[in-house]
Amino acid sequence: MIFFGHLGLTGLAAKAAEKSLGKITMDYRVVFIGSILPDVIDKPIGRILFAETFQTGRVFAHTLLFIVLLLGIGIVRYYLCRKNGWLVLAGSCLMHDVFDAMWLIPQTFYWPFYGLDFYAPPNSAWIKSGLLRLISDPTLYIPEIIGFIIILYFIIKIIVRHRINVFIKNGVL
Repeated sequence: MIFFGHLGLTGLAAKAAEKSLGKITMDYRVVFIGSILPDVIDKPIGRILFAETFQTGRVFAHTLLFIVLLLGIGIVRYYLCRKNGWLVLAGSCLMHDVFDAMWLIPQTFYWPFYGLDFYAPPNSAWIKSGLLRLISDPTLYIPEIIGFIIILYFIIKIIVRHRINVFIKNGVL
């Protein structure tokens, strides 16, 4: 997935979790940030700043260690302050890794337990190949379309219910 798939499907998963957990509320601003945070961190590091070293856009923030770190911070924060923002962030980042099927790349997902190197795919023209896959690979464009529809639904719901300010201030959908 590229962008809308992560945002929409993670938002939908968070909404389902929120409904099933009852009294728990989530800040959807955190959900949406967490749904793309691994790419926001890793793409510049692995593809731009240290492209010669890593040659991939999936490095530190695509690892289970990153999720465990966020989860640890979240547990402490929840225990001390009863705030779930870091737990929501950890869950959203985990959903990102699930949608990227990171367990299929154990050298990266379980880093550093499989060594200190990250898996680097053989192709170097990642933007061009990604755009080509976006229009030709249904495993890529279908989640993007579904995610876009979900995000559009959330936006329409916020506008129709006149809750734009509530979303901006509190992250409530």
